[in-house]
Amino acid sequence: MIIGDSGAGKSTLVTHLLLRGHRMLGDDVVRFATADGTFSAVGRSVKLDPKTLQDLPLVAELCATATVGTLLAAGCYYVSPATIRRHWQAEPARPRAVVLLDAGTRMERAALRRSSEGEAAVVVTQKVLGSARLEPGERGRVAARLLESLAESAAYRAVGSDPGAVAEALEREVML
Repeated sequence: MIIGDSGAGKSTLVTHLLLRGHRMLGDDVVRFATADGTFSAVGRSVKLDPKTLQDLPLVAELCATATVGTLLAAGCYYVSPATIRRHWQAEPARPRAVVLLDAGTRMERAALRRSSEGEAAVVVTQKVLGSARLEPGERGRVAARLLESLAESAAYRAVGSDPGAVAEALEREVML
């Protein structure tokens, strides 16, 4: 699961992972099923800026030729994950790892650093509950279920300006 603020590079990193053959649950929006404590994909496009496309020649070509599943809007491209990989959607699951992205660390050399599982769990819980419309009593139950679903997840902080190198580090460290 990749978490980060707007502009942190979630979509770019997910696109690099898709091109490497991985499946995804989502880059911005995921569903959380409290019944079984799993996350699943929400079918939506990945948002990429022109700078990102310089590193992704295949995706840049798809966008330049207006391939089905691509759309140019307001200086960025929206690309359906199915345009990049036919079978892009991962099965509903509990995350093996939570990767925190921070746009402020882009100037550093690409790396993946172990992080606090507690911090990652808090960030995920805040992100999920921040947009949820729940009754006050229900919030606590969902928060507890979220924390339970993250109990086996390792946490990492991804840094660096090269999303390809970060994707490589994720493959080595997490997706063995």
